[in-house]
Amino acid sequence: MKVSIIMPVYNAAATLQHSLGSLLKQDFRDFEIVAVDDCSSDNSAEILKSFCDRNGIALNLIRHEHNRGVAAARNTALDAAAGEYICWLDADDALADGALSEWVKTADDNQWEITGCEWYMTKAKSERYMAQAPFDTPEQALKNMMAGVMRWNLWLFLIRREAIGGLRFIEGLNMGEDMSFMCQLMMKTDNVGLIKEGLYHYWQNEKSVSRSFSEANISQVTANVELMSEALRKSRYSSLGNPYVDWLKLNIKLPLLVTGRKSDYRRWRQWWPECNQAASSNKTLPARTRLLQMAAAKGLWPIVWLYTFLLNKIYYGIIYR
Repeated sequence: MKVSIIMPVYNAAATLQHSLGSLLKQDFRDFEIVAVDDCSSDNSAEILKSFCDRNGIALNLIRHEHNRGVAAARNTALDAAAGEYICWLDADDALADGALSEWVKTADDNQWEITGCEWYMTKAKSERYMAQAPFDTPEQALKNMMAGVMRWNLWLFLIRREAIGGLRFIEGLNMGEDMSFMCQLMMKTDNVGLIKEGLYHYWQNEKSVSRSFSEANISQVTANVELMSEALRKSRYSSLGNPYVDWLKLNIKLPLLVTGRKSDYRRWRQWWPECNQAASSNKTLPARTRLLQMAAAKGLWPIVWLYTFLLNKIYYGIIYR
């Protein structure tokens, strides 16, 4: 088996057909789906079985007896995967047409352990192409992710299974788990690279930001950042340290500044306050982002609110509607 496509599933009946349908548009068919049904209460498992049976797709379907969260589901899938490569497909997203053949050929030709790609952000009425900052070494990839100019989402990477080894997610820490995993994986690999093509369509849930920053989720993200930071201190890249750790923290909590809610702004100021002094130092970010963070760090709520109003009403409301 060449590729194991890992798909955590929880009550995804409404979106699974869309996600699975993208697999029929692949000209590369040497793959299996490793799906972990995290104790869904709908018919997600039946949809998976029926689809794969009808289309001759290899399916390894594993069901958790009780809901354990996405981190545990990913671990279960990793333990069961048989492919030379691992890639990830969320149950509401889609692979681009022909993505697997391009990914596998490039990884094989270059002997890359991690092969990144670019992507599309899909909304109900629009789609945007999203570029990634280039990298050709693990150190550059780490710098890009921590500085906030490169996404760390699992679905952006085809990974050689041997490179993962025993690295796993921490069960119960279901927010920020992809950041911790990908950063730690970069620390232990040597050959990596990026395809400058969009190979994945990510469905953006308009309510995801507000849902992602509950107190419980902030606690989980904080724990995953600590895990990553400790791994960094013990790695060959320990010299990165600050300011990159501060930039990572600023990057993670940045969405709190663009909701337009003063309660989120206050939460931004209280979460990792020690990193706020680094708000102006990350020259890789656009000037507007640094100005927003500087205003927040100085307690200038009216400027933060005005920025958010202009961003949402003009930039996203008109240009990228």
